[in-house]
Amino acid sequence: MAVVKKNEDSLVNSKMVDDKLKTGPRPKDDSLTVETKKRGFIRTTIEEVKKVEWPSFSYVLNWTLVIILFTAVFSVSLGVVDNVFNSGLKFVDCTSIITQAEGDTDTSNVLGDCSRDFLSDVTYRS
Repeated sequence: MAVVKKNEDSLVNSKMVDDKLKTGPRPKDDSLTVETKKRGFIRTTIEEVKKVEWPSFSYVLNWTLVIILFTAVFSVSLGVVDNVFNSGLKFVDCTSIITQAEGDTDTSNVLGDCSRDFLSDVTYRS
């Protein structure tokens, strides 16, 4: 017999639990063959598909266009962000030459070259 918490506020009714324990699991119905089970499954599946309320063509078309537009805007914005970060990393790499060549006097123009390269990369100009 199962141990049931006897509390008045409890949602579990001890008599109902005892009744379930007495009956046990339901016996399997071996009289149905595999073919009958398959036919029943297919029949009920077809019945459920007939109950479905399918969307109209205009509804599907409108949402398809919304999804295509959203995907295009998102991909372009992601490409712009990627380009800005890529250009920024190139700028950092370009300016690292200044810190590496401390004794050279030719590094004064490097920052200007790096800035020009950064702007041309960000604006897609060659």
